Amino acid sequence: MQDDIALHGRARSQPLIETQPDRTSYIDGSMLANAFHQHMSAAGTVDFFRFLCLYDCSDPENLLGLGMFLRINGQHGKAIRTFMACHLLCPDNLKSLLYAGECYLAQNNHAQALHCFSTISQSPAAGELRVAADAYIATLKTSI
Repeated sequence: MQDDIALHGRARSQPLIETQPDRTSYIDGSMLANAFHQHMSAAGTVDFFRFLCLYDCSDPENLLGLGMFLRINGQHGKAIRTFMACHLLCPDNLKSLLYAGECYLAQNNHAQALHCFSTISQSPAAGELRVAADAYIATLKTSI
């Protein structure tokens, strides 16, 4: 037990993520990426998400988790490619486009970011993401 705490900074009995009562059965990729970023080494986290992607390549949340971790670590180019692979796997998942657009902004590639946000804004299934995309579009148009 002590070796486990020394290696990972926490005991195995402690949960990695504190879930809310209504979200016990579903944890999205961004929550998982943030939790791993706080509790594990960068190499271990990337390896874990790559394993998840190989284990269940049909689950876009695994790709979102890997992309979020890459984004947290400033690897925006790799994160963009991961988010775009997620979008190809599940075109209805517009979160991947939003995150890719944010990565493009971090790279100062405003044209590509605007394209991602415009795609979300024009989608009838965007829901709450449309509000965020429209805010990014308005900010980009005033700054360009």
